Parts: sequence; C-alpha cells; structure tokens
Amino acid sequence: MKWKLSDILGNNKPATIRVVVKKGKNQTQPYSVSIDDYGNGPLVAMRERYSDLKGAKRGALRKIGAWNGSTINQEAVIDGKKFLIVFTVIQ
Repeated sequence: MKWKLSDILGNNKPATIRVVVKKGKNQTQPYSVSIDDYGNGPLVAMRERYSDLKGAKRGALRKIGAWNGSTINQEAVIDGKKFLIVFTVIQ
C-alpha cells in the first residue's frame, strides 16, 4: 500500500503505532517487545520473549493484528484505519 501526498498532508494522515524491541541479557531468548498503540494509552509490554529480532517483530505485528506474512511492510490497515508502524530496536 502506497501513501499519497494528499493522504499525508490532508486529514487522512495515518495513526502511528510505535514498537520497541529491546535486547536483554537473557541468553536463550533475549528480545522483549513493548507496543505504544495510537491514542493516549500506556506503553504495553508483552510477556513473551523471542530468540531473534525477526521473531520479535513478527510477534508484535501479530499482537496488533497487522501480520500479513512479511515484517518489511511498515504500513497496515487494521479495521479499516490506516496505521504507520515504527520499529525501534534497543541493543
């Protein structure tokens, strides 16, 4: 899905969902995920831990309902609303 300039500048600006993937000191499953959903809600930390970065991104996309078979897409349509998904990795 491609964004048009009129979508970004107009009222159709997509909401932003921020996903923070943090690498911890656990040796077998070091990655944990926190999701900052759109709106004024708090940062939600997932209880699951992941062994690799790609799996952590996939788990976060599944949690918010944006998984479509690829972790490359940074935009999604969830329940008819456009979202821009921003991943931040803290090593």
